[in-house]
Amino acid sequence: IIYRKPKEGTFIAPDVLEPTSGSWEISVKEATYLDLIEVRECFEPKVVEKVIRLSSDEEIKELMDLVEGKTSKGDSLDYYFHYKLAELSRNVVFANFIDTYYDIIDEFKSKSNQQKNRTEEINREHKEIVEAIMERDVKKAREKMCYHLQKVKESALDDEKGKNVKNISK
Repeated sequence: IIYRKPKEGTFIAPDVLEPTSGSWEISVKEATYLDLIEVRECFEPKVVEKVIRLSSDEEIKELMDLVEGKTSKGDSLDYYFHYKLAELSRNVVFANFIDTYYDIIDEFKSKSNQQKNRTEEINREHKEIVEAIMERDVKKAREKMCYHLQKVKESALDDEKGKNVKNISK
């Protein structure tokens, strides 16, 4: 991997960098929707915990305005909700993941029947998450986020069983 040539220096073998030369977005697009949900299950409960710890009451109120439809975001409400949460967590990696991930979500939604039927449920779940954040109840907020992600996963599994969507890159 790393080799030295006397009087020339230290070098990295050129073929070592090939696997890492692909972009993050390309590798994410090769993942299945369920793979991406698993990643969300790992970090989104932590996101709500950080939002409770780091956000002002005014920032949380803006989040509630978003889920109550007082802020016009159209069909992208789901994206803006999760992106705003990630942004309020003050973690750039979370925000960048959501930003990349939601391009892929749009592809999934266009191939999915279940997600279209869940819009009202999703909005209710988002509101419950924000209510727990407003109460500054970490345990409840984490539980609400886990419940929301479980429902998203169930919906994706129903789609997969019905062969409405398999791999988002196809």
